[in-house]
Amino acid sequence: MKISKKVYTGIYRDGGAGVFSKRRFLDRRKKLMAKEGQLMAITGVPYGPGGKTTWSYAYSPTYQEPAIMYLTGINQNNVILLLDPNSKVSNEILFVDTKDRVLEFWEGIRFGVGDEKSLKEVQSVTGIQDVRDISEFKDVLKERFMKQKKKTLGTLWLEGVRKGKVVNITTDHNFDFKKKLASWLRSWKAPKGALKNIMKNHFELRLPLDKYDIANARNAQEITNGGYKSMLKNFGTFRNECQVQGFLEGQMLMHTPFGLSYPSIVASGPNATTLHYTKNDDDFSKNEMMLIDFGVRWMTMHADITRTFPVSGRFNPMQKILYEIVLKAQIAVEKNACAGVTMDELNKVCWDR
Repeated sequence: MKISKKVYTGIYRDGGAGVFSKRRFLDRRKKLMAKEGQLMAITGVPYGPGGKTTWSYAYSPTYQEPAIMYLTGINQNNVILLLDPNSKVSNEILFVDTKDRVLEFWEGIRFGVGDEKSLKEVQSVTGIQDVRDISEFKDVLKERFMKQKKKTLGTLWLEGVRKGKVVNITTDHNFDFKKKLASWLRSWKAPKGALKNIMKNHFELRLPLDKYDIANARNAQEITNGGYKSMLKNFGTFRNECQVQGFLEGQMLMHTPFGLSYPSIVASGPNATTLHYTKNDDDFSKNEMMLIDFGVRWMTMHADITRTFPVSGRFNPMQKILYEIVLKAQIAVEKNACAGVTMDELNKVCWDR
């Protein structure tokens, strides 16, 4: 029996929506344009695995900027999305590289422009009809910006609050893109403060999960749970953290092509005091506790599970006391988690017990 291969699943994630995915992504773009009402430019991840550190290429699949993934489903580096809700010509333009057949020989199929066949390929798969070479982005953006009655440009960068002050995340591609746009706007004599952050409206749209997201999240959780239970059954055969990691990840990755949620943490004894411990190379003894933090992706949704258990299979009195403190906090949070409750409020529930 001939098996048909999936051609575009590496560069276009339909989120489980299948033939409805183009409509799903289009609706998301329309909602963002309706909320913002201004010209917007959003960048994807500018370089692929090993793009800046070639020696780290192994085990590094492409993970797109989540905003671009949410709005287009495109899982390919060096793309930019321009949204112009006030345009009567085209209110969305996708910018991609020129089609590169040599690169495709090595890396697999990629969206690109430069000939009619390649253009139609992008249009057909993504549903976006106005697709242009990324080298044209600056000129097109300037032309669109100058036509705006309201001289503002929206883009996405990440902000948080620390000690009552707004703090920007300055180390990622979004902030690099923001700085580039700000420089261009200054050269175009744009008014001060013309560059606006769309983060608030974007996340208000992105955080509520639709039926496809919920199904994908459940699938990721079930795969992760299955891997954990299988690892526990075989735990008595392991003597080193890397053996636990290898078995656990193998069991999980057998059931998803979308990869891990993050590097697995397998920390025995005092190693668990390092929150993002990932070297996973120590032997462990039967009197120690084992902390593991792990999960897989399904489509664009992630599982994230942390479990702690005694290597011997039985808690000693002190381990039991500490474990039950954390368990009671978790149960209290589960009881209080509902729509409208903030993360800070749930955190307070833990410490007020």
